[in-house]
Amino acid sequence: MIITARAIPPYTDIHDRMPVILHPSQEPAYLKDGSISVIHEPLDSHEVSSRVNQVEVDEPGLIIPRKPGSGQMTLGNQ
Repeated sequence: MIITARAIPPYTDIHDRMPVILHPSQEPAYLKDGSISVIHEPLDSHEVSSRVNQVEVDEPGLIIPRKPGSGQMTLGNQ
């Protein structure tokens, strides 16, 4: 299961939602009452194929890093 929350900067330039990353110490609280504390540590990111937006496409090559400038926003383009 992937849990998402409203994106925080600088990820708002990519999408309005982002994954919630639970530290193992946060799991009991989440399982008990749904408390979520979004970790504000920087995440690594890189541009990938726009084909990731096609639900019917599921192949390992989708996450191979692409060179910036192919038309998608990257954190490095800010």
